[in-house]
Amino acid sequence: MWIKWTSNLKTEEEINDFRNKVYGAKPVLDRIRTLLEEKEAAIDRSEIKLEEYDNPNWSHKQAFKNGIRAACADLRLLLTIEDKE
Repeated sequence: MWIKWTSNLKTEEEINDFRNKVYGAKPVLDRIRTLLEEKEAAIDRSEIKLEEYDNPNWSHKQAFKNGIRAACADLRLLLTIEDKE
């Protein structure tokens, strides 16, 4: 689990309690990761259509998609709860 998850907690008891809750929610976190991966795949598929680039503002759309990709990547990394300390 990334140390960021527990950096706000003060005691070892709080940290252990929170860790147990996070590990208990692993199926939910795994599903969120899957949904993020599906979102990224949808973005990737949208870029192979030639008509995406027929718009004079295509570069703004591309920048937006890149921002979504970056956010998804950050969230997927954070949702990886295997030992990362």
